[in-house]
Amino acid sequence: MTTDPRSLIDALEEQRERLVALALSVPADLRQTQFVGKWSLHEVIAHLIGWDRTNINTVDDLLAGRLPPFYDRYEPNWVGYNDELVAKHGDEDWDALMQELSESQTAALLKLRSLSAKQLTQPGPVWRTRPVTIAGVLRFATKDEYEHLGQIEALVAGAGSQR
Repeated sequence: MTTDPRSLIDALEEQRERLVALALSVPADLRQTQFVGKWSLHEVIAHLIGWDRTNINTVDDLLAGRLPPFYDRYEPNWVGYNDELVAKHGDEDWDALMQELSESQTAALLKLRSLSAKQLTQPGPVWRTRPVTIAGVLRFATKDEYEHLGQIEALVAGAGSQR
């Protein structure tokens, strides 16, 4: 594994590509089926859009030495904040939603790829005794996407065994 923190951007992009490819293969009748708690695939995609947009602002905040405002909203699994993101981005039809996901990902990747390795690892404001870094935010985002990929895989596998 490389020590270049910019490899985190590649990992996030690869994870998203896998997730999108799988999401696009899910039959239309399954896209509104709840499978991640109260969320359907449609809502998981809206959640990812919301976090793309949040993380773009997070980069700006951290580079300016500010703790991103969403940190004030912490609760386990960011439940309330996630619900707001889904409500904000989840009203579109499937094709529009997937287009917005592509646009939010492109914007996030452009922002991230404009940063140096030093900027990615630069300690930012302290939250819960630890400095927040852009690299840390990327690690968390990649982990979240990995978990959602697994959940979508389970949805598809379960649907395949029932058909």
